[in-house]
Amino acid sequence: MYDWLGCVKGPVWRSFKSARFFIRKLKLKNKEDWNKYCNSGKPVDIPCAPDKAYKNWISWYDWIGKKKI
Repeated sequence: MYDWLGCVKGPVWRSFKSARFFIRKLKLKNKEDWNKYCNSGKPVDIPCAPDKAYKNWISWYDWIGKKKI
């Protein structure tokens, strides 16, 4: 039905690698910083819940570019 109507089914996200590269450049410290950033007007093609949106999700540490202590 979506194809017939010319609609896209669900959101279209930036690729995992591209989104993670973008997020790491922000130098966020933790998931709390990520949540604040999400509510401040992030790009629409990056999900606020990347752990649920990407099949190749690793961890929050990996997402923001921090090493697990």
